[in-house]
Amino acid sequence: MKKVLHTQYILGTLLLLLIFSSTVWADIQVSDYEIIPEIARPGVKGTISLSILNSGDYKVSRLTASTQPSSGIEAKSTISIGDIQPSGSTIISIPFTVLETTPSGVYSVRITIRGSYEDPDQDYESKSLYRAIDVPIYVNRPPALSLSTDSQPLIVGEKFSINITVNNDGDKATDVELSSLSDNLILEDSPVYIGDLEDSAEITLTGYTDSAMDTGIITVPILANYYDILGNYYNETIQPSFEFIETTHVLDIDVDPSSFTSGETIEIIFKIKNEGDKTISEIKIPLEENDIFVPLSKNEIVLTAIASGQEKEVPVTLGIKDISPGYYTIEFDLEYTTLSAEKKTDTIRTSINIQPNIDLSVFIESEPSPIVENGKYILSLKVSNIGDSEIKSLRLSLEDTEHISLLNAQNTQFIGSLDSDDFSSVQYDVYINSIENNTFILESLPIQLNFKDDFNNPYIETSNVPIKIYSAEAVSMFQAKETNVFWILLPVIVIIVIIYWYWRKQKHVYR
Repeated sequence: MKKVLHTQYILGTLLLLLIFSSTVWADIQVSDYEIIPEIARPGVKGTISLSILNSGDYKVSRLTASTQPSSGIEAKSTISIGDIQPSGSTIISIPFTVLETTPSGVYSVRITIRGSYEDPDQDYESKSLYRAIDVPIYVNRPPALSLSTDSQPLIVGEKFSINITVNNDGDKATDVELSSLSDNLILEDSPVYIGDLEDSAEITLTGYTDSAMDTGIITVPILANYYDILGNYYNETIQPSFEFIETTHVLDIDVDPSSFTSGETIEIIFKIKNEGDKTISEIKIPLEENDIFVPLSKNEIVLTAIASGQEKEVPVTLGIKDISPGYYTIEFDLEYTTLSAEKKTDTIRTSINIQPNIDLSVFIESEPSPIVENGKYILSLKVSNIGDSEIKSLRLSLEDTEHISLLNAQNTQFIGSLDSDDFSSVQYDVYINSIENNTFILESLPIQLNFKDDFNNPYIETSNVPIKIYSAEAVSMFQAKETNVFWILLPVIVIIVIIYWYWRKQKHVYR
């Protein structure tokens, strides 16, 4: 009995295998896919490539691939694939676009493949096929870190505390840490942990600068370690620039006045200001003879202390040497002591202006002469440059006075350049008005001189030249007196001549 049952079991199993082996079917599969780029940035276009395989026994016809809308991703809605024979395959590409506003993350694009086949077991009835696949698209707007400072300079060889703004122009960064890669900038706490950073963060960096480093604006490499929201690790170097200076104990020197004339002796005020942030003491500024001046009242400026922001004034008498006009820079070497009792030296510069010695004189001659009221005259104005520098663009201007009226159409005349020890003349037609009951008057004629020196510095000077104006009656009386004197002296002269002639004649007879 057991043998019969065993035989029946074997026969049944073989029958089932024969039945299954004779069954036919139709099926499609996505054997592989590829996304380009693997990680897309916002605003980027890409493609999804699918390998589609007909793993069934029947031809699959009228295949299409359609996509469903996904937040942040746009893809072509429907693509026609066509027919695929049994065991055949094809590759399709579906374009997509990541929107500019899409944040970082993983987005799923569902692709549905549909088709049909004819079933021979059911009189070749047309049947539908359906497959769906979710394709992941990785979108990443990577963090973009940068550093900006408050422009505060760092002191070489001293401790610093500076405010830093860490900016992020990308998506959120997590576990952000900063550390210095330069020996010029040593951070007290390194790395400096910031944590999560979405937009920007204000931090304060403290540490020391290298005492042997150069001064100026120097780029310092800062290492930034962080992760993006997809878990990708970043290790990049940021290159901010810092200004490094020697010291904050900077003394500034100004002189008042700052313009001199060569060869003069003048008392000037040295204005000494502490522009640093700490008090300094035992300030010594030697005043030594140089190419510009000779110190006359003292050879050194000594100050006990100057607080931060304080200014002190020291009068000093200097003898300016006989040098050419121009701008000169004077250097002063100084010594001082910091609050930490450290002796330091520095060199300070200031500028002075040696002005040319300009001296113009104006003389007036008239035609005719003397000048009498109620008449026309030609005034010749002679301008002499008795200074030590050439002048340029010289113009003379006259205005009417109470007793002198200009007859020229223009009251300004142009001379131009005038060398040292040179002169030039211009003429004006004038009318002399009545001086009423006066015998004569001295009329002051203001003459305005406009010119420039060798450095094109403009000047305006006014020279008041006195002009003597006579009344007509006074001139007539003077002329009458001259005539009377002539007729009085004429007989006397004749008598003297006769006596002399007679004396000479008698002397000749006695011989």
